[in-house]
Amino acid sequence: EPEDRHVDGKEAEPASASVALLLTSRKASSAMSLRADLSGVSARDLGAQVPSLAWLQALDAPIAGHLESGFDEAGLLTPVSVALSIGTGAVRPFADTPPVPFDGVDLRLTYRPDDAALQLEELAIRSAALEAGLEGTAWLKGNTNGVPEALVAQVRLTGFRADTQGLVSEPVAFSSGRLDARLTLDPFELTIGQMVLQDEGSRFSADGRI
Repeated sequence: EPEDRHVDGKEAEPASASVALLLTSRKASSAMSLRADLSGVSARDLGAQVPSLAWLQALDAPIAGHLESGFDEAGLLTPVSVALSIGTGAVRPFADTPPVPFDGVDLRLTYRPDDAALQLEELAIRSAALEAGLEGTAWLKGNTNGVPEALVAQVRLTGFRADTQGLVSEPVAFSSGRLDARLTLDPFELTIGQMVLQDEGSRFSADGRI
């Protein structure tokens, strides 16, 4: 069935940032779909506007990519599909926090409103000190003025490589692993319940708080 109505719009942001919106609806239906294409948008700004991505406010970095969602005929939010490329930047939740630099992050996930879950299809982190790939599920916990207070994650590591900066002759690498963790947004704190890394008979485990 052909779509009956499209609404396009562009919103300007500082510097070269841009957001292009596409809203699609049909006759005889109150359901609608929405797509937002992003270029050069601040991670902090996106996290401030999208509650399910509030944790992005801890990053100083530009973002490109898209979000797709909509509303069903009952007016309820449909699952949100997210595909983002995060450029060179740093983890820096507060102005007085020492930055932790990274070269880039690729992120693909689906937010399920029914159970406030983020289905993580790909999280690929690249930096001089660390390269890691993750997939799994994170649940949003708590609510303060519509913003989640924490994420509880159960993820699989599809690859892990860390540069020990001279402690050993070569970087440490593992082919697989798993991670159970809780990320509190304010104060910003990562609690690792369990992290297990494995590779060809080698096994490393850790827990703690960052």
